[in-house]
Amino acid sequence: MSRKHLIQLVGIAIIIGCPVSASACNICAMAYFDYFLPPFTLWILFPVIWFVTACDAANKHIPHTWGLPIRYRAILIGFSVIIIGLVIYIPFLSLFLLIPPILLAINTANKNVRNKWDKKQRIKYITVSITGGIALASLLCFSLWTNHNRTRAEFIINWSEYGPGRSLVQQIKSNPTDLAELRQIVSQASIYTAVQLTEILAKNGAPKIDFPILLEVLIKNNESIYRHDIEQALKILTGIELPEDSSIEDWQKAFDQQYNSANNIIE
Repeated sequence: MSRKHLIQLVGIAIIIGCPVSASACNICAMAYFDYFLPPFTLWILFPVIWFVTACDAANKHIPHTWGLPIRYRAILIGFSVIIIGLVIYIPFLSLFLLIPPILLAINTANKNVRNKWDKKQRIKYITVSITGGIALASLLCFSLWTNHNRTRAEFIINWSEYGPGRSLVQQIKSNPTDLAELRQIVSQASIYTAVQLTEILAKNGAPKIDFPILLEVLIKNNESIYRHDIEQALKILTGIELPEDSSIEDWQKAFDQQYNSANNIIE
């Protein structure tokens, strides 16, 4: 094995072996990143991929184009930027790696610069620049489309406890005007977020529609510390008073007796 390949393998092994902490602050930073540039994972990975690809195209050409180191250094830089960005709570740090390939694309569009390259180098740079440019434009369009079409509930379900998600939950708590949105969040969000909104749903919802939703939340969290809060929401919604820690069957039976019996009388 050559010394060059040995250095590459050692470097990659060190990078893969480095533990990355997923602290709350780190997740908040990713939530903010995803709020403005969704999906955040692609915006973290794409700059590294384009950067490494551009460096690979320049790998055997001397002199090297500015900002495009040789292949193994590019790989080390790419992985290091991702890890450092996550560790210091700046996940968008990898966006800076877009600068060299974008400059390469600009140079590729310049005929005078292109004429300084040999044919093989010119074909490589044109291919990398066009492919990367199209991918960047597509990713940007996809982000704009996602931001335009993603609902508040969808963002909360993914990031309810972090960054903008917490602010959006507070907005709903202070102004719960959209019952469909409330129902979606309570049924799909984490239990921590769902419990914050169960009482609001109980006070504003309809028993026949929302009892199954709250009962399903209770079924999923029957043994959790939030059981009392869910039961309290069920009592508010239905007006049924059952002892604490009543079984799911007892809740369903009491609801059927109260509401189905009332319907039978009306009919």
